[in-house]
Amino acid sequence: MKKYVYAALLALAMGSAHAQVYVEGGFGLSHLDVDCSGMSDCDSDGTGFKLIGGYKLNPNAAVEIGYVDFGEAKSDYYGSRLTVKTSAIYAGMALRADLAAGFGGVLRLGLANVDTEVSLRSGYYGSGSDSESSISLLFGAGLEYQLTKDLRLTGALDFSTNEYEGESGTVRLLSVGLKYDF
Repeated sequence: MKKYVYAALLALAMGSAHAQVYVEGGFGLSHLDVDCSGMSDCDSDGTGFKLIGGYKLNPNAAVEIGYVDFGEAKSDYYGSRLTVKTSAIYAGMALRADLAAGFGGVLRLGLANVDTEVSLRSGYYGSGSDSESSISLLFGAGLEYQLTKDLRLTGALDFSTNEYEGESGTVRLLSVGLKYDF
């Protein structure tokens, strides 16, 4: 799935010779809302990353496609390790506004295919994994600081929901990164 995102970002970047196309990448802290009741050790915080390709319709609006890795949550229970990983591929809109000299704000809204993978590793019960995909909204808000004409420092908070066997939870990524306009 990641290969398709990389190919789409590359095609998007090569498709335009003027400053309407951009790429953005970021990494940071992730959190998955999982139920850890009864577990001896539970860590629902981790690290994640995102890659985005966009096309500016005008200076304030753009269409985007992207990949967000929301990281993983891990819990232990009497020698067994349960791991939940969540990622999303999305398409949507980004709205930008200048806030002050060199600073801007961005809001994102998109439709995401969210993939949740659950795996169990146990010395007693063996190992196994399962995954489930669902369609969910992706919402993001962030700030940008202009470093050069084409390069911006970004900070953002992106949210979505994951589902597995009828249960759903919020996933989020707090990231810092760079945005480059071609």
